[in-house]
Amino acid sequence: MRFGDAVAYLEDLEADTGTTPEPLRERPELLTYLEPTLEAFHLLSGARNYGQGFPQPLAIADILALAPRYESGDHLRFLRAMRELDALFLEDYATTHRPP
Repeated sequence: MRFGDAVAYLEDLEADTGTTPEPLRERPELLTYLEPTLEAFHLLSGARNYGQGFPQPLAIADILALAPRYESGDHLRFLRAMRELDALFLEDYATTHRPP
């Protein structure tokens, strides 16, 4: 989740220099069938609200508005997946961005 849109930049950097940047080496392998789910999460996360410098949870209305594009029929499954990814993101953010 820490990679987001930076992956394309890092891959370009790797192609230009011939050396794999450390974040790409540490990046976990994503199962192909999960790529659209992660793409949807990054799209939603890019529109995330922030309050007092911290990210806020994704709005359910935003998730459900995007669900028909990524999930045929079972929007509840899409909602659960986005909420789970969001919880992981928020937990990671809280542990890596602690106030001084």
